[in-house]
Amino acid sequence: MKKPNISSKKINILFYIGLAAKGLNALCECIGAYFLFILKQEWIDKFMTAVVIPELRQDPTDRVMTYFYNLGHTLSIDSQRSVAIYMMLHGAVKLIFICLLFKKVLWAFPASVAVFGLLLMYEIYKFIHIHSFLLLILIAIDIAFVGVIVLEYWNIKKAQKNKTLAEGS
Repeated sequence: MKKPNISSKKINILFYIGLAAKGLNALCECIGAYFLFILKQEWIDKFMTAVVIPELRQDPTDRVMTYFYNLGHTLSIDSQRSVAIYMMLHGAVKLIFICLLFKKVLWAFPASVAVFGLLLMYEIYKFIHIHSFLLLILIAIDIAFVGVIVLEYWNIKKAQKNKTLAEGS
């Protein structure tokens, strides 16, 4: 398989930008999960009503706001806990791999491609069922990030090989 001809420096920059974005996303997911876990159902209902009702007054046909309004009113305690646990695990796994990738732990590169690949398959499964354009954009970003991880891994392996060859000379 022929590797794309993109400079190592550009790949490295994209790699760190991706790590920062994914790390921030994972951190927000963990924080959101924590609040979802500790908040009472009526607080969530009031918050959703306070945020969503003004939007629905402006545009009663807004599908996104209607979805959130219904979600706020129909979310059971069990569902709330399940979503919080899923978000916490999802965010924590991403944070762990982001930290390992940041430290350039070599085994983490193929492992993170596998883990992020599994998460991508789940996102694609969700997209097939809900047809969300926003989810499609997130899938494209995640695919690009996995590609950058692979390219960065190739660059690290190439640099190690060159270093070994230089030391052997």
